[in-house]
Amino acid sequence: MGIEMPKLPPLILLVEDEADLRELITDIAGEAGLRMEVASTYPDGVALLNASQPTLLIANVMLPGGDGHKLAEVARRFDVPTLLISGHPEVIWEDKARGVAFLAKPFRVDELQRVIRSFIEDPTRLPDSHDSSPPGGRGNTWQPRHHNATVEAGPANSSQAL
Repeated sequence: MGIEMPKLPPLILLVEDEADLRELITDIAGEAGLRMEVASTYPDGVALLNASQPTLLIANVMLPGGDGHKLAEVARRFDVPTLLISGHPEVIWEDKARGVAFLAKPFRVDELQRVIRSFIEDPTRLPDSHDSSPPGGRGNTWQPRHHNATVEAGPANSSQAL
């Protein structure tokens, strides 16, 4: 009879150069009891990916020092599924066979929660992803800062757990 170690919550590695989005995703994951490691550049993301064993990589496509596509290839070597996010859909590829899904910016916060939850529940099955922007910009959304928008925390979604 051995000592049973408590199971650690899933670890998400986030590589995002926009500070407000890093903070938002970190807050969402923290509220859900998930562990986070965060980097803001491609080289730092590769270093953390090599040093940790994340359950999921979330990465912006356009990063200082490299890009999310290359980071997804590194993650694939460790069998880590990847969620790529970008406001530039023309630079995106989604390849579920290689463990890569995509979420377009701006995205709904509840859509991000759904996608993360899906990855955590079954890392072998990638969620369906698509441009989840709400019609007319309503709802609980996040948009890049250069679009002069902010997070709108609606009461219905603000305490929603992953």
